[in-house]
Amino acid sequence: VELTVDRIDLEASAVGADGGSICRDSLTFWDGGVPAVGNPAKLLLGPICGSPDPATIEAIQSSGRMLTVAFSTDDAVEATGFTIAYSEVDSPFICSDLAAADGSIYTCTGTTIGSTC
Repeated sequence: VELTVDRIDLEASAVGADGGSICRDSLTFWDGGVPAVGNPAKLLLGPICGSPDPATIEAIQSSGRMLTVAFSTDDAVEATGFTIAYSEVDSPFICSDLAAADGSIYTCTGTTIGSTC
């Protein structure tokens, strides 16, 4: 899955009690499912808040068939939101250390999803 951010206008970040930046409204992109105990997910991008220029945000690509977009918001300030486009892409499918029926181990790389190793 590949996502591109076409437009983003969220509440700008605020300064926290410790002087750091706090995103009250944000977008976060995870590779795979929702991160949880026992279900680790790789952070791809975020959190993003405010109104960054979409041209500065590169396309986001998952390593498999799932990509999670988490939108977090409060009720303090309204903005116009965001527009994201998605598409299906062929990505490398890597089989590593798979056991064959005879018990032997083999590795292959560079094939596409749907191919066999």
